[in-house]
Amino acid sequence: DLNLPVYLFSARATRRGPSKNERVRPGRSSSGSVHRRLNAASTSNEVNSDRKDEGSESSGGDENEGPEEQKRKEIARRMRYVFIVSLAVYTAFVLFGPSGDLPPGVVATTWSDFTGRLLPTGQIWKIVVFPEREVAFVYMYAGAKSANGESLERIYRIQIPSVNRFEAEVRAAEAAINLPPELWTQIQYRRLDGVNSALTLLLIGALAVGAYFLFKKVKISFSITDMMSAMTKTKLNIIDPHSKGGKLKIKFKDVAGLHEAKVEIIEFVDYLKNPGKYTKLGAKLPKGALLTGPPGCGKTLLAKALAAESSAPFISMNGTEFVEMIGGLGASRIRNLFKEAKSRAPCIIYIDEIDAIGRKRSDASASGFGSGSGEEEQTLNQLLVEMDGMDSAQGIIVLASTNRADILDKACL
Repeated sequence: DLNLPVYLFSARATRRGPSKNERVRPGRSSSGSVHRRLNAASTSNEVNSDRKDEGSESSGGDENEGPEEQKRKEIARRMRYVFIVSLAVYTAFVLFGPSGDLPPGVVATTWSDFTGRLLPTGQIWKIVVFPEREVAFVYMYAGAKSANGESLERIYRIQIPSVNRFEAEVRAAEAAINLPPELWTQIQYRRLDGVNSALTLLLIGALAVGAYFLFKKVKISFSITDMMSAMTKTKLNIIDPHSKGGKLKIKFKDVAGLHEAKVEIIEFVDYLKNPGKYTKLGAKLPKGALLTGPPGCGKTLLAKALAAESSAPFISMNGTEFVEMIGGLGASRIRNLFKEAKSRAPCIIYIDEIDAIGRKRSDASASGFGSGSGEEEQTLNQLLVEMDGMDSAQGIIVLASTNRADILDKACL
C-alpha cells in the first residue's frame, strides 16, 4: 500500500463534501487546506505509461525551439567543423612528421653504456641535445674504437631523463674517469625546426581561421548585459498542446490505482475547461496541490495526466534548478516561470522535488540573522509571493511533488 496525501491550497475552493474516508486535520477548518491520506496500489502500468509519455514530452520541446536555441545549434555545428579540421591537421602532423624510429646509421644506447664504453675513449666529436624531445645524439670521430678494440658506430642516441642536469652529469662522468679537460666533450643545444615548425604553424593557423569564420558568420555579443542575461535565463520544459507534437498522450485512465486522488485532481480539470460555472457561484480556483508519497507511486504521472486531460500548457521544472550559488538567481527564475505561465494562461506549473527550495525557514532569533537571508529562503519567499492569491483569476495551477513533506515550510501547506 502506498500513501499519497494531496494538499489543496484554497480557502474558497469548490469541492465535494467530505466522504467517510476523509479525515479533516484537527485545528483547521474544513474549508481550509484538507489533508487526505489515500491508500492505493501502484502497478507497473504506471511506470510503463510514464516511460511511454517521455517521448511525446521531448518531441513537444523540439517544436518550441526559438531563435536562441537555433543559434546555439549553429555554433555547435561550426565548432565541430573546426574540431574536425584541427584533428585532421594533427593527424597529418603525426603521420608525416618526424617519427620516433631511428634514421639509418644511428644506434640507440643507454646512459650507462655511454659513460662506461663511449666516454672513456676520448673520441667523441660532439653531443647535440634537442630539449623538446629530451634526446641527445653522440657523434663519434671516424674510425673510433672502444678500449677492447671494437669498432664504434658514427652516431649514438641517448634518451635524457633531465635536460637541465645533462651537461653537469656529463662533466662529472668525465672527471670521474680522469679525462683531461682538453678531451672534454663539446655539447650543443638545438631547437627543432623545418617540418615540425611548419606543421605547428599550420595547426595554429587552422584553429585561428576556423575561429575567425565561426565568429564572423555567427555574431555573438560578449557584453556584461548579455552574460548576466544568459545566467538568469530560466530553462523551462514547456509542453503546449496547441503546438504541433506537443500534445501529451497520458490520460487518467492510464494511471493505475490512486482512484480517490484522481477524483480530487479531476476537479482542477473541470475548472480549467469550464471556469464560467464556478465564477458565477463565486468560487475560486485553488492555487495548487502538493502530491506526496514514496518514489515511484505516480506523482509525476498524475501531474502529466492533469495537463493532458485539461488541454492546458504544462510547464515543469525541478526544484534543484532554482538553487544557484549566485544570490538572487533562484528568485529571478521563479518570476520568469510565473511570467511565462501568465502569458499562456490557463496553465499548469509543475515543480518536482519542491523540498529543494521549500525547506523550513531558519529562526531569526536562533541564527542571529534576519529570516530569509539564504538563497533557498529568498527563492521560497518569491514562490510564496507568486502564490499569494491576490490575483486568482489568472487560471494558473501550481502542482508540486515531494517524498519529504515533513521538512517543508508550513507556508507551503
